Amino acid sequence: HLLFLMEQKIGEVIETNSEEKIYIILNKKVGYSSIKNEYNSIFKTIETSDLGNNLSIIENLENEFSGLLILTNDEFFKDKVYTENFNIKKECILTLNIELTQIHKKKLEKGIILNGQKLSSCSIKQLGDNYLIKIKENTENQVKKMFEELGYKIISLHRTKMGKLNIQKSGLRPGKYKKIPRELLEKKIFNK
Repeated sequence: HLLFLMEQKIGEVIETNSEEKIYIILNKKVGYSSIKNEYNSIFKTIETSDLGNNLSIIENLENEFSGLLILTNDEFFKDKVYTENFNIKKECILTLNIELTQIHKKKLEKGIILNGQKLSSCSIKQLGDNYLIKIKENTENQVKKMFEELGYKIISLHRTKMGKLNIQKSGLRPGKYKKIPRELLEKKIFNK
């Protein structure tokens, strides 16, 4: 069970002081940008009393995608996640423009070569019209790139997990966010 502080609605202020390191999990809605200066930025919707522009995102999601995002003002922690990224299993549920063939599924599960780099292997499970992808990415936006390389377009993507941090089990509804203690976040992400 995840223990979180009070759930925040978009636009509500998270009280903090300028030296405090904070960690926020957000269940991102489709249409919100992860770029600070865009009109539809999630940074304009998360209010912090003293942090201003010091928050940054760990593991970005594009505007048309949704799900688990982690935000922090702790650059050391962010660097740790990036350094160990290839060891962090992520899960997402996606919908493709056409059905995935068995040949392409096997290729993706083994790991395809893109621009001379072998991409990480993954597991793919069909869930009706959707696919559950479990992957330890070794390049940015790997899921999108590997499907595009084989001629597929991702219609929707919802990140559900990073490590053992599960947005669905957190009870966090789309567009909501919570502050979470670093110790719990490390335990969930790095499986410690």
